Amino acid sequence: MSKAPVKLGVNRLAFGCSSLMGGISRRQSLKLLECAYDSGVRHFDVARSYGYGEAESVLGDFLQSKRDRVSVTTKVGIDPFIASSSYYRAARHLLRPLVRRFPGLSRGVRRVAAAPVRRVPLTPKVLTDSLHLSLKKLRVEKVDLLLLHECDLLAASSEELIARLDALVMAGDIGSYGVGASVLTTRSLISGKAAYPVFQFENNPIAKTGDIVTHARAIGSTAITHRSVGLILENCSKRLKDKNVRSHWSNILDFDAGDSCELARMFVRYSLTRNMFGPVIFSTRNEERIRSNCETSTSPLSEKMMKSLETMCELLSNTGD
Repeated sequence: MSKAPVKLGVNRLAFGCSSLMGGISRRQSLKLLECAYDSGVRHFDVARSYGYGEAESVLGDFLQSKRDRVSVTTKVGIDPFIASSSYYRAARHLLRPLVRRFPGLSRGVRRVAAAPVRRVPLTPKVLTDSLHLSLKKLRVEKVDLLLLHECDLLAASSEELIARLDALVMAGDIGSYGVGASVLTTRSLISGKAAYPVFQFENNPIAKTGDIVTHARAIGSTAITHRSVGLILENCSKRLKDKNVRSHWSNILDFDAGDSCELARMFVRYSLTRNMFGPVIFSTRNEERIRSNCETSTSPLSEKMMKSLETMCELLSNTGD
């Protein structure tokens, strides 16, 4: 396994393209990408399965005028269930006016109408074919980073797969490669000193994976973290609507915990503090949230603040407050 150098966008924050297309139009998806770019984002993370299989082509449109100024990650291992794509396009067309009229339904509708995906066997041929399809959809000759998407330990340990990844680096099809997997799988790979150049995994005040970041750096790998905000913000915000809960945590944290934009920024800062040397990915369909997240200070939070955020998130995600 070669340690292919990782060259990604210089901004610490990256935009996750899982928010594209599913429930919103192509035009709206492009606006999100432009907003992220205008806000300073220079790395974009996509996958074959995102946006009902359409996110890569939308990102490809966006890249045509900016390819030399941004870096791109795509993934192999999970495909959209193409057989149902026409059904889901029709369903989205019918549901979109309802979501616009009742914004609160948006997340629920997305869950109900989420297109199914299928895992594919990670063999050298599947990997190569999937990458070439991604390059075609993205309309680029090379991606900066290719990740094995939610792979297991067996696939990540395959010498044939690793040899093919090295060959793709040598051929100039990818800049580097890595594993995007569960916390458990990532922890097992790193503890076994599997020297992938990049590990991408979840990090937030619930996951608390700062130790994986440290161990990845110790073996010379780059850590990219994701799921900084998303569901954790949704869960906390619901509980913080209670004025007593909001007052309690606002006093402890020394900011208005009921302000969802401020809380999202603090979660982003949490992830930036835990991952001091690698990109932190966030994903949203809200342009204001994109701008707000990108205005987040990169100065590290104190350990006391980090612990307070962890405690609050653990309690508000359960039954206590």
